[in-house]
Amino acid sequence: MKLKFDGYTSRWDFILKRCNNKSVLHLGCVGITEGSISEKIRAMEIGLVIHPHIKKRAKRLIGIDYDFKIVKHLQKLGFSEIIYGDVTKLDQVELNDTFDVVIAGDLIEHLSSPGSMLEGVKRFMNRHSSLLITTPNAFGGLHMLRYVLGIYKEGNDHVLSFSIFTLSNLLQRHGYIVVEAWACYNRPPSTITEKIKYAIGVPFFKAIPKLGGTLCVVAHLK
Repeated sequence: MKLKFDGYTSRWDFILKRCNNKSVLHLGCVGITEGSISEKIRAMEIGLVIHPHIKKRAKRLIGIDYDFKIVKHLQKLGFSEIIYGDVTKLDQVELNDTFDVVIAGDLIEHLSSPGSMLEGVKRFMNRHSSLLITTPNAFGGLHMLRYVLGIYKEGNDHVLSFSIFTLSNLLQRHGYIVVEAWACYNRPPSTITEKIKYAIGVPFFKAIPKLGGTLCVVAHLK
């Protein structure tokens, strides 16, 4: 079991590099779980979520999301690669193929039965496939500080919290082996304020990656 972090990096950069010229299955691809239909459509159209960026990089891409209404809206807007499906019931998805990369980005913490997803996704993987999971780090330094100060806010739709230990244990229980473990920030800074904050924070978390706010693991089938 791999419990040592390989480093601290940008979540978006890491995912996009792994998708370059690859066949990709993107689970829970719409994102913005608590947003309205209009917010989700706008985010997809102008690239506030990662899926349209993966679409530009991947050789082939299929996205799966359980929000039936938004899937139909997005299909009409040209996102024909997105199909409806419940990631905890992947045996019911009408898709018969394997992929180089399967992405479950900031998804597993929303699931009542994450093991069902891990079992179901195996049908889309082969011995060369990578499963890439990102999720908030239960031991993230800023999370713990905010909790102590009484200003921590959990996502309203989050029902689980993971550390590198529990996520590795869960994957191992369902027949996977963790081959890489990273801590992440979401994406490169874009504003001056963000650049100042990141200039201070990134070197610190690169030195102590286990305190980073987001976990990113790459797993293979055993």
